[in-house]
Amino acid sequence: MFSNLNFFQLQKKRIISHYSHDRLLMLQATILSNIFLGCAAIVLIFSAGIKITFPELMDEKSREIFLVLDITLSSICLIAYGFVQTGYYKFGREVFTLAAFLSTFAGLFLTGGFPGSSVVPCLIILPVIGYLFYGAKFGFASAAVVLVVIFMQWIAVENLGLVVPDFTSKASPATNAVIVFAMSFGAIVAIVSIYQSRNNHLQRELNEERKNLSKLVSQDALTGIANSRKFHDELQKLGKECSSADERFSIIFLDLDDFKNINDSHGHYAGDCVLKVIASRIGKCVRETDLVARIGGDEFGVLLKPEIDTLFIDQVKIKLQKTLREPITVDCTQHHVGVSVGHSVYPDDATDLNELLKLADQSMYETKTRKSAASDKTVQLAKAKHGTRNSIKAA
Repeated sequence: MFSNLNFFQLQKKRIISHYSHDRLLMLQATILSNIFLGCAAIVLIFSAGIKITFPELMDEKSREIFLVLDITLSSICLIAYGFVQTGYYKFGREVFTLAAFLSTFAGLFLTGGFPGSSVVPCLIILPVIGYLFYGAKFGFASAAVVLVVIFMQWIAVENLGLVVPDFTSKASPATNAVIVFAMSFGAIVAIVSIYQSRNNHLQRELNEERKNLSKLVSQDALTGIANSRKFHDELQKLGKECSSADERFSIIFLDLDDFKNINDSHGHYAGDCVLKVIASRIGKCVRETDLVARIGGDEFGVLLKPEIDTLFIDQVKIKLQKTLREPITVDCTQHHVGVSVGHSVYPDDATDLNELLKLADQSMYETKTRKSAASDKTVQLAKAKHGTRNSIKAA
């Protein structure tokens, strides 16, 4: 009855929670949008002529351009976050990535281009975003795009006489320092935020994998109830608890009668359906605190946990036998399954767990043997009656 636990090869399933992952990524977009809006607010304060005296950072036209740029980029980031919140995770991520590329290149070509622009340090964020969002290939592709854009700008400036506008050319050194600080700070916040969200995502994925593997190891694949490994683990745990608390528990073993005939006559699909129904019915015959397990094949085990007595155990056995005798319908065909039940009680029958298992097993097979003997006797009596009738007819 007790065979070695078969460990099936566990195929790894990637369970990726796009909602949690992308939602955290979009928090980074919200942080950046707040930075943009903050910069826009500063520009508005400077241009509003408040009584507080501020240095003239840039001319009026430059302020208007950067104000429009800040508001536009903030709006795009918030739109991307809105897509994520409403369920369009991938689309929101792509919108945010596009906004990052456009904002970086727009800032680059509005402040003099490479290499004099204060936005140059922020170019590094594009390959980082590509790598963390989409993988190594996209990260390398993003780096290649940055290099191509810089190379094309250099060709256009050197050979075609292109003049890249610099709206910060009239700004004071303090202005350029503020711009460099703001853009660098935004880049650092973005990189740290993306890294942290990616790390959190991988940690959640790892925890999910552990849960799945633990479930596969302790759960019967067909019926969904506990398997033999889980049954024996719980038995060891229950033995220790009841030993220290001086409590009783019971092991019940069940073996289906004539189940092989169902597989042979109607196929394994019908047999599997019957086993699922049997497992469900056993669970309804015991308490939620008790454990029901499929030991193997057509054999099941139940651990009746503490606060039990002999009367309760007998009531459970009678209920199991009555419930499992009810017909099971599979594809319009009724199947009748009998069950042999045996049990042992800790510490009444034994205190050694292996001995307790052995006694429950013996009790079950004694029941099965008695039923088989009774069935054989019934068949013999039927044959004898049939022979007597034939003799009378012959006479």
